[in-house]
Amino acid sequence: MRAVLLTHPTGEQFPMILDDEGLPIVSASEYLLSRHTLASNTRMRNARELMALYRWVQKYRIDLDAMFEGRERPSMTMFTTSLVNGLQRKYRNVVSAGVVELKSYKDSQKAVSTNTYRSRLLTVRSFFSDQFDQSLDERRNDPIAWKKVNEIRDTVIGWLDKQMRSGASNKRKDAALTEKEAEKLLEVVLDQDEVFSRSRFVRFRNYISVSIMLCFGLRPGELLSLRDADLILSSSSQLNVFRRPPDPLDTRLPRPAIKRSGRPLAIYDYRLARHLAEYVKMRSEVLEANKECHEYLIISQDGKPLSHSMITKLFQVVRTRYKSIFRSDLNASCLRHSFSTNMENEMRALGVEEERRRKLLAFARGDSSLSSQDAYLDAAFLKDFEEASRRHQGIFRGGN
Repeated sequence: MRAVLLTHPTGEQFPMILDDEGLPIVSASEYLLSRHTLASNTRMRNARELMALYRWVQKYRIDLDAMFEGRERPSMTMFTTSLVNGLQRKYRNVVSAGVVELKSYKDSQKAVSTNTYRSRLLTVRSFFSDQFDQSLDERRNDPIAWKKVNEIRDTVIGWLDKQMRSGASNKRKDAALTEKEAEKLLEVVLDQDEVFSRSRFVRFRNYISVSIMLCFGLRPGELLSLRDADLILSSSSQLNVFRRPPDPLDTRLPRPAIKRSGRPLAIYDYRLARHLAEYVKMRSEVLEANKECHEYLIISQDGKPLSHSMITKLFQVVRTRYKSIFRSDLNASCLRHSFSTNMENEMRALGVEEERRRKLLAFARGDSSLSSQDAYLDAAFLKDFEEASRRHQGIFRGGN
């Protein structure tokens, strides 16, 4: 079983899940196609999550169509034990030429993180709900069959909802780096000891990449989508994040994309501006040496646009080489959380009122939803409460 990424002549990319014989799994592929408004990377992640589901289906010979059509009523054990174990199982993602395969580990007891399990569960719930809704629509003229399918739907979705509540995740809790951790990260990726590469350009590019994600809260896809014209270095330096149509000439798989709103980001730190100018000069030299001609800002040492896997590999090396310094789950998302947390704390210290902080943080992060900022506001409130409690208990204990 594998997922393939098909590229349309317009540049749009569509994932499809194939069975062991190379034939499309129709219901899953149609579901992924229905989510065409989402970024291709998000849909590819959904495809991997559904492959974990179909691995379970394949192992236990589950007939999902019979369940969706009301011909079979599933048992509670199937969902509360068997499916849960199937979705918690860890697989290796083997990627080659746009094809993703899930390979089993020899140790079948390896489990994914809570966040990965919850993400799989959410996708499976969404897929099941979509399939049940289609089945109900087909039986709208048959009240008895419609009622039977609806009863099964309510039961199955109820079981999945219960599993999601029991596996609730605090993804953003403690995700941000401390100031010392951020400084140390910038120090190690500059890599004076040549841990990552002997190439000075690669080491400096890694430093610039981490600096941009830390200072501006960019997602890896946004970083890798930047063009040279997006960086303006002048007396009023600025980095512009734009949402653009898919580039059919971009052969990277998966292709980086900007998931949310674009925004202009001012560069106030003169040292960062100077380092960016130095990187731009080095980038031009690498492009010329490799006879490459494109507009992407972040590139590999052979002059091609940098792939998402290289950003992932950078953090893997940091976690492995410096495991005594950094947390075991350090990744690019931690830098975005650091940006968001620090921005919230700074605006709070300046006395910016809550609703305005929410709007400013959404703008800085490129988010369209104000509610997605609540986690950072709540974390700041909790920090204030903890400090007040600490002071109160100190006064109380001191008075006895």
